[in-house]
Amino acid sequence: MNYSKILSKKSENLNDLALSLKSHYSLADPFPHIQIDNFFSNEYLETVLQEFPDLSKLTDQYTNRDYILIFPFCSKKHQNKKWPYFKDLISKIRREYKNNYSVLIAPGPGEFEEANQLNAKVVMYNGESISIKMLISLIYDAKFIIANDTGPAHIASHLKKKGLVLFGSHTSAKKVSIENSNFRAITVKNLADLNVDTVMEEVKIKLN
Repeated sequence: MNYSKILSKKSENLNDLALSLKSHYSLADPFPHIQIDNFFSNEYLETVLQEFPDLSKLTDQYTNRDYILIFPFCSKKHQNKKWPYFKDLISKIRREYKNNYSVLIAPGPGEFEEANQLNAKVVMYNGESISIKMLISLIYDAKFIIANDTGPAHIASHLKKKGLVLFGSHTSAKKVSIENSNFRAITVKNLADLNVDTVMEEVKIKLN
């Protein structure tokens, strides 16, 4: 395969790149891994971007201004990842920012009933959950993300979005390599002990 149109200049020679990162991979903590920035060429990424939908018509149904996107859910198998105070946080955000930001939620299948209780705008497409492509576009256009440790949080991290992810003792932000300069983690032993004011203060620091 001809990788010249896909990879960036620094990544064109994969063998040399792999050898140069060998020691970083083997010495990485807490397990062997590497992160490669600017791996693909800008031209290729622009082509990929065209595959994702323009959500302007969809989001116009819910807001005409910048929005904060919240992911308060998690897998039914991993309820220990779920912070229990998102409803209170959303109320504080709405009082603090009023006309500056809308608060949006994009629930998955089976999450609509709970989403409708959270005092936020529930994003859907034809009455159902939005597709993964729509979800990625929605995350990309958001002003700020707040999430449990779930798939959307990892998407937000890779897109270098500003935001916060909330961790209990189920794993660590370092182990899953989710943090960067824009996307930060708040970690506690028990998520039930993480109070709303602590999260809100972090939101204000990052947004202001």
